[in-house]
Amino acid sequence: MNESFENFSKFKNNQIISFYMNFLLLSSCFQIPHPSKVLFGGEDACFVSKKNSAVGVADGVGGWSNIPGSNSAKYSHDLMDYSKEYSYLPNPLDILENAYEKVDKTIVGSTTATIAKLNDNNLSIINVGDSGCHVYREFKNIFQTKTTSHRFNFPYQLGFQSNTVPSNGTLDSLLVYSSDIIVCASDGLWDNVYNSDIEQLLYDAYEADLNPKVFTKRAAKKLAEMAYKNSEDKEFDSPFVKEAINNGIYFFSGGKPDDVTVVVSIVDLEK
Repeated sequence: MNESFENFSKFKNNQIISFYMNFLLLSSCFQIPHPSKVLFGGEDACFVSKKNSAVGVADGVGGWSNIPGSNSAKYSHDLMDYSKEYSYLPNPLDILENAYEKVDKTIVGSTTATIAKLNDNNLSIINVGDSGCHVYREFKNIFQTKTTSHRFNFPYQLGFQSNTVPSNGTLDSLLVYSSDIIVCASDGLWDNVYNSDIEQLLYDAYEADLNPKVFTKRAAKKLAEMAYKNSEDKEFDSPFVKEAINNGIYFFSGGKPDDVTVVVSIVDLEK
């Protein structure tokens, strides 16, 4: 670990002290819509609540686009808006359930969703579908949520005519410490960027500016841009293609064009 990072995270290796510290999440979101969806901003949505140390990402399912009157973008945005409203709740499942109940059930559309909530130094994450959150410590991936899906490329989703409810997702909890990094994103990131590249980019973004607020903005932007660039590369051996092959599907190639939403958070001591 480099000296500058060690100075910034001086409480990291003293986990006993960490239990007596108050922590918060400093977070930034960056979004790039699919090229064909630029005019309306795409179907991804996100929220950041600094006050409540909570973040969320929703990926509106584009498969509804051929249905007249459908609007997955509205569904995902409303779900995240209501999630922010309920982000004072300590459990991310409760946040998502309350938001889900408040969304207009007549909206023809659906979405995946992931919400992370920090209470003291306990991070809890609810994940429904193939968005997700990864946690990095000293720029190494130490945890990632599991995708919940019916089959390859058919994730669990909340919304119109879906039997999936928030409690069908995975609920995880882990202890985090000062300077741990949480990346929550739609599958536009995970399908197009490998974990090793995310680790390197986080390190580079941190080295470029040690200020945590600047770091989260820089890292979210750089990760989204990397995902978008890879998604447009027809020769790129993407994580999506590798996962397809693992499932016996061989006709995909290159990156996977999609909306990209990235929220980068860093665990900081409450001032």
